[in-house]
Amino acid sequence: MSKVMSNIPSINMLYEYALDNSEYIMIKELFYSALFFNTAAAMSLKKIRIVRKTNNQDKIIIPNYFGITFAGSGCVDEETEFLTPKGWKKISEYEAGDLVCQWSEDGSTQFVNPIAYISEPEKRECYYIDGGKNSNTNRFLCPDHRVPYLTEEKKYKDSVYKSKLKVAKASDIFERNSGFKFPTNFKKPESDTKLDLTDDEIRLQVAFFADGTITNRYKDYNGKIRVKKQYKIDRLKMLLDRNGSTYKTSITGEYTMFWINIKIQEKVYNDYWYNCSNEQLKVIFEEAHLWDGSLIGGKKTFRTTIKETADFMQYVYTTQSENYVSFIKKERHNKVPFHTEYRISETLCKNKSVTKNMIKKKHMPNFMKYCFTVPSSFWIARRNNFICIEGNCGKNHSDNLARAIYKDLFTKFEGYAEEFYNDRKDPNDRKPDPRYVNLSSYFIPVTSTWQALQKAAQTVKDMDIGSVNVVSDELGDNIMSMSEIFTKLKSTWDTGTSEGPVNVTNGGESYFCVHDVCFNALLFGAPGPFELDTKKKDRLLEIYVSGMARRSFIYHNNTYKKSENRNQNFEKLPKEFYDELDKYIKELRYFINNTKEIRYPAKIREKLLEYDQMKELERERSISLIAEDLGSTKKIEKLMGIIATLDLSEEISEEHLKFAIEFTEALDSTAEETVEIKPAYKRIYDEIEKRSYAARTDIVKAVKDITIKDLDSQLILVQEYANLVGNSLIKKEYNGIIKYKIEKLSNTSLDNIILSVNPNMDRTEPEGFIRKIGSFDKLVNAINGDFRYSAGTFRNEYISDENYMQEQNLFIIDIDNDLTIEDAKALFSSITYLITTTKSHQKPKKTKINGESVEVVCDRFRIIIPTLSTFHLTPKVYSEMYMNVINSLGIAEADTKCRNASRWYYGNPEGEHWYNYGDLLDIRTYIPDSSENQDATTSINNYDKSHSDKSNAPSSVRVDAAIRWFLSNTATGNRNDNLFKLGMLLKEKIEEPEWALWLRNANSCLSHPLPDSDMKSIIGSVGRR
Repeated sequence: MSKVMSNIPSINMLYEYALDNSEYIMIKELFYSALFFNTAAAMSLKKIRIVRKTNNQDKIIIPNYFGITFAGSGCVDEETEFLTPKGWKKISEYEAGDLVCQWSEDGSTQFVNPIAYISEPEKRECYYIDGGKNSNTNRFLCPDHRVPYLTEEKKYKDSVYKSKLKVAKASDIFERNSGFKFPTNFKKPESDTKLDLTDDEIRLQVAFFADGTITNRYKDYNGKIRVKKQYKIDRLKMLLDRNGSTYKTSITGEYTMFWINIKIQEKVYNDYWYNCSNEQLKVIFEEAHLWDGSLIGGKKTFRTTIKETADFMQYVYTTQSENYVSFIKKERHNKVPFHTEYRISETLCKNKSVTKNMIKKKHMPNFMKYCFTVPSSFWIARRNNFICIEGNCGKNHSDNLARAIYKDLFTKFEGYAEEFYNDRKDPNDRKPDPRYVNLSSYFIPVTSTWQALQKAAQTVKDMDIGSVNVVSDELGDNIMSMSEIFTKLKSTWDTGTSEGPVNVTNGGESYFCVHDVCFNALLFGAPGPFELDTKKKDRLLEIYVSGMARRSFIYHNNTYKKSENRNQNFEKLPKEFYDELDKYIKELRYFINNTKEIRYPAKIREKLLEYDQMKELERERSISLIAEDLGSTKKIEKLMGIIATLDLSEEISEEHLKFAIEFTEALDSTAEETVEIKPAYKRIYDEIEKRSYAARTDIVKAVKDITIKDLDSQLILVQEYANLVGNSLIKKEYNGIIKYKIEKLSNTSLDNIILSVNPNMDRTEPEGFIRKIGSFDKLVNAINGDFRYSAGTFRNEYISDENYMQEQNLFIIDIDNDLTIEDAKALFSSITYLITTTKSHQKPKKTKINGESVEVVCDRFRIIIPTLSTFHLTPKVYSEMYMNVINSLGIAEADTKCRNASRWYYGNPEGEHWYNYGDLLDIRTYIPDSSENQDATTSINNYDKSHSDKSNAPSSVRVDAAIRWFLSNTATGNRNDNLFKLGMLLKEKIEEPEWALWLRNANSCLSHPLPDSDMKSIIGSVGRR
């Protein structure tokens, strides 16, 4: 969508602003949709309307905007933990009321109620990062998860550029080649909690946890600490004396026993200890290593065999140390009894690098993902004992940025609405008037009832400013209860009329009908809830086909494309940019405050109707249930007014129309994905395509509604579908395990033409054919050289169908009869080719004609055609495709041996050659069972039927071949051009008026012929040439 808005600098500038202020993933379509929604809401504050002049009366159009956006939410797996006031808890076990520790860029933290909790299906491959003890992270992240990371500290001349925190999508980060670092440390969460213990009492507790036991041997003491090392004996005495504690000692062998009274008679740091103040945590940090650890090189280490204690100590070390803190779990099998040791250590570095070899792509456990949205945008997480900072699930960030542009206008409205509501309270009992609601926010959550929306409309109408703006952060959570909300939105979209209930038994006086009220909607959703819940998907489709699709701009970002950044260095835009932006925003607000209408000229209306007529044919051909709703002129009209406002224009221009169409088409192209129900073979294809190689068990596990028994029959369909799109299903066996791979089709570069060559012209063995890649313009050096050659490539350099490697971007047609070189040049004039003569060119050669062998002298040559894409077909499918090409040309005597993928040829050093440059051949037209081939086959069958009586057949082979080629290569988008080219050839070969009749006949054979009016124009143009 990069070309959209290219001629409207002010809106481009707003997108630059969005990129520059986005720590979130910023996708252009998302921001544009949010921008138009908020602009429509701002326009309604001054009741700006679009006005189209007509002969009778002005047509008034309300410039409202409905946006429905599906974008993947970035999330983590079920094993990821979040920090609570009582310690760590798995995110999959989150319960309403749990507090989550949010993190800010300065390292400060707070426990907060999350704004949102996400738990939804995830079927994509995600990023599993595991560097073992040598890294500082263990994570499982979705491709679109927001990941905070640290830039490298750099030195340049005498300056030092410190590391900075940046945020990017997981797929953007983990596809890089270089190492990268992540923040891990944080400050103790802000709170007033504090343990009722003195510092020395805490130090004694630390010593007791390490070397003490609970005992009732002496009635005056409840605990015993047993130590051996002299520094521990001395320190314990000092602490007891300083604390004024009563104790007694005894010596047994090498050990000194201290009999003491301890306040907390436990041997584990349980959730109670998370209530420490920061000063108390510091005391524990300073003391713990003296009893259960060590100090090496100024860095502290703590050891324990109790996991709960290790968790707490990790919390202590991470909040108190400036350096990275490692958590190592070690099985001590050399100790008796066997036990697990946990080691918490400061390291010598602030952050360790994570490199690409630590990253794997895997599916989420149980195909589920989880996340939080918190106010600061970041929350503290842990997985497999590695702490990290995770980003919000922030789909509505684009809305926040767009809304900020009009913040002052919206704030003023909310203040005015508050006054309006208060003025309508009963002066006696101060009860609010039941006909109105308090619009304390200009944006109404979708969880509101239709009654609340009606009362909001009544309030807006009587205020005579504003609109009803419905928003949703998670459509998947609400869609099953939104029927009446969608009904209300649809009924108000055209005219702004919002009806009160017809029959109300209770409180009917609270509602009345209002007119000319603007309703806007911006609904965000993640694809996940709709992908596995067929009821939700069916409900969404019902909503679309009932009228929402033609009223809404629907965007589905399930390709998870990379986010856009202004530049890879993340440099902020200069002050001059923001000076210009501030100036524009002031002008925009002034424009909104002082504009009453946007003029809609008749010439723009005419151009929009021309576009609609062109779209009508696409709608007729589409099998989509929402095809009729795509490209709706009414929603484009409304959008043009919004765009004109952003362009500070009181009149809609052709540029505004152009943008509105481009934006609409960009979103419409994704809309059907939200309700697409893929057949099993397509889901299997998608699953194999994700992987380098997929085993059968992998496929069945990922595509849940099929069994191993079903798989074999489905794989036949997968192969057919792969052929249909020009790809190939590769099957290989590894140690007895069969695995599959989709070999993808790639665009052909004329500098990378594939050819197998053998420099030995005297041999006939099919061996020694070496794969070469070279430029098309030098291909003649091999074709007309002392070489044998083949368009295919083969294993072990040995040509056979079994060794064919299914990778080819050349197509070779061997012509032995019927077609002259000049005819071929004319026939293939629109595509790129190399024609070379063979050794039998213009020489007597026995040829069978009507069953008799006769010597014929004619043009004999090869047409060598590069294809649009490198294709990957089995030998059988290749053979069928080759014959489809031959049949489309009607060349019955062409060398059919060339249909073999393992065919090779002799070069001709004395041959002539001719190059032509045009389009590359799109072979999809000829791949068996493809939709393109089906259309072409229908057209050719129609043609054959039209002259089944041989007396009606063209007298020229060239004419027959040209018509067949035309029928094979003509689709909706190129009918006019191809009919004109065919007409020029027919006019040259056939007397008038016969050529025009044949041209009309060729058009009538198409699956979708042009109307007669267009044919008259084409025949007239050909006749005048």
